[in-house]
Amino acid sequence: MDNIIKHLRLEDIKLAISESFKNMDYFLYEASKEYTDSLLSKYDELVKKGFSIDNRVRERIDKNYIMYKLDRLDIDEKSYYEFLIEYEITSPSTGIYFGCKAITNENYIEDQETLIHEVYKKHWSNLRTIITQRLGAMFADYPEAIIVQQTDNNDSGTYWAFWIRLNYPCDIINVAANSLKVIRLIYSRYLNHEYSEFEINLKQDFNLQDCIPRYTKEAYTTLIEEGIKKYIHKQSKEKANPEQIFDVFLNYLQIERIVIKVPEYEYGYAVQIFHTDKLSGSGKSDEYKHKSGRKIKKYEDFSNLIKTLIIFLNYYYCNSYSEEYPSISVPWTAIVRIFMKETYDTFKPENLKVPMSRQPKKKDENGNVIPLVVKDLYEMLNKEFPSDSNLQKILFT
Repeated sequence: MDNIIKHLRLEDIKLAISESFKNMDYFLYEASKEYTDSLLSKYDELVKKGFSIDNRVRERIDKNYIMYKLDRLDIDEKSYYEFLIEYEITSPSTGIYFGCKAITNENYIEDQETLIHEVYKKHWSNLRTIITQRLGAMFADYPEAIIVQQTDNNDSGTYWAFWIRLNYPCDIINVAANSLKVIRLIYSRYLNHEYSEFEINLKQDFNLQDCIPRYTKEAYTTLIEEGIKKYIHKQSKEKANPEQIFDVFLNYLQIERIVIKVPEYEYGYAVQIFHTDKLSGSGKSDEYKHKSGRKIKKYEDFSNLIKTLIIFLNYYYCNSYSEEYPSISVPWTAIVRIFMKETYDTFKPENLKVPMSRQPKKKDENGNVIPLVVKDLYEMLNKEFPSDSNLQKILFT
């Protein structure tokens, strides 16, 4: 019986929306239709997630809205929370959004202002760090999914504690539905006094390093200063600066068409992956090339160039290199703020952390491992910035 009622409500909502569309400006209709179709098409999946379609505020039906709600959470006899996905068909510029809405019961509407300040805002203030931390961890691979918005809405006994706009309609299930289940549980635990004072008072740790915009002068400076310079303890006046070496490296990559400069950015370079003959070795020695038919990870060759640069920097500034404990390690997080995929999409550090080579490691006459490098790149760097390290002697004699 309950399922029949839900399906009837779905059909009623579709009919109401259809009538609204008939009276709508064509351009508004075209802008709104994609969001409307996307949200209605997710009905079965959202029901399985525990949502019901319900465009009522208390018992008042709003025909211009599509709402999917989890079970309400009572605060007390005066009010309750709804956790919902919502879309107003006359406002496509806002898009689909989700969050927590407080509802003041009819008999207590005169207390609305007091409830907003003493209950709804207080709850949100206490839970904001917990919610943003939990959702931030949940979507660590998709941080732009969770941008919390503060409300400017206080309408007829309703109040949004906060809301989050969806970036794409395809995020309805993965982002909105999954987030709301977590958010509702957090509010439920809070109302049941299951969080300690320590958890409530914990402040969120914002890593300023993560706020550096990619492909900018700031990103490049951070790569040089934080990724390389701070690990060079005693730089000789006769040695070149890391900026000079990195600029020569960038120039090499562009000349060889291994990367192209993306003109919209100050320091943005798109990796061209169609140079495996060049990237896999110097062309001078088969022992540094991948054998034909051997499967290569997509960006392994580019990673080898980055590692070759870092190996060179270790020998140039520190006159030694240890694979296990290098003085200068590859600053992958900073590297991916400069380089991007050939599709202009961003790299994650994990995309580039691949083995230097699958070949057995070679050792010198003293039993020390000889690091494998892209020889023509290393030779070019050594020519531009001469060094007396043992690796040069091994590689080029």
